[in-house]
Amino acid sequence: MWWNYMVNTVYTIGYSGFSIDDFVATLKKHNVSLVVDVRSSPFSNYFPEYNKDALEICLKTHGIYYRNYADAFGARQNDRKYYCKEGYLDFEVFSKAEPFLQGLKKLCNSMEQNYTFALLCAEKDPICCHRTILVARAFYERGYNVVHLLTNDTTITQQEINARLIEKYYPNRDQMTFFDAPQDDDALLKAAYRKQNAEIGYRLEEWVLVLYTIGFTQKSAQQFFELIKSNNIDILVDIRLNNKSQLAGFTKGDDLRYFLDEICNCKYQHCIEYAPTKDILDNYKKKIISWDEYVTQYIPLMQKRNAVRKFAEKFGKYKSVCLLCSEPTPENCHRRLLSEMIVAEYPETTVKHI
Repeated sequence: MWWNYMVNTVYTIGYSGFSIDDFVATLKKHNVSLVVDVRSSPFSNYFPEYNKDALEICLKTHGIYYRNYADAFGARQNDRKYYCKEGYLDFEVFSKAEPFLQGLKKLCNSMEQNYTFALLCAEKDPICCHRTILVARAFYERGYNVVHLLTNDTTITQQEINARLIEKYYPNRDQMTFFDAPQDDDALLKAAYRKQNAEIGYRLEEWVLVLYTIGFTQKSAQQFFELIKSNNIDILVDIRLNNKSQLAGFTKGDDLRYFLDEICNCKYQHCIEYAPTKDILDNYKKKIISWDEYVTQYIPLMQKRNAVRKFAEKFGKYKSVCLLCSEPTPENCHRRLLSEMIVAEYPETTVKHI
């Protein structure tokens, strides 16, 4: 087999609770030379310093390498064969998949070359994160030491995680009958992992939504809000570069947020990460570039920003989401391009232009 049983340590870390300085200091203290990002979407809305590009630059200045392993270790996988009938990612099934095994092999090889790596995700408590329940477990079961780095200079081992899992799901195991619980410690631990997998595993139904798009130009306020209300939109995602438009007063950011809440019981969020850059937009408006050229610039921009996975991460919990822009029809609007990119990755999504 390609793995070995030499004494070696795999670290994991969740950035929540760490300032970027403390994060780097913790990595250095444990001689981490490589950060392996296992987030499906390597972005953070609240902590931009942990966005992929910014983090990679920061780590590089401290002599630490960065690699993204979303395909191998991400909690959201596109292939349905890795999901159980209850709809969540089955960690036991995916841990036997070729992408996962290849990811393990590469990292084991990196340790043979004297790299010390840390698996990175967001969750503060490792027991609540797939980096622990899926990825770190695989290293631990192959004979590696696993240490989870926590805030305040503390750590917890995978062995301690195992004990927490058993205590969480089988606190009264000594009192259980033959029929109530698995019959040995290994079976008990395996059952506890399955239960934790069911609790934290990403669920397919979170991808299934109705995605609406709407342009406010040539619509009165009454028409606009009736469309939002009648379609039971949960959240309106404003993907304009500038949400202070004078074209329709009711669509100014703060006013729009208020009206949506009061009239439609609908949330509002302005997300410029789904908008074109100012240069792309200005060049199109000034007819310096054609629509086809706009498309060839916008789509790679969204791919670079990992926009689709980021969208699923932010809005997958909603049943109906509506993309807002200004164009009266979707044909020559980036809201259509974004919706098509989302459907391409998440075919369960239904798109309606209203």
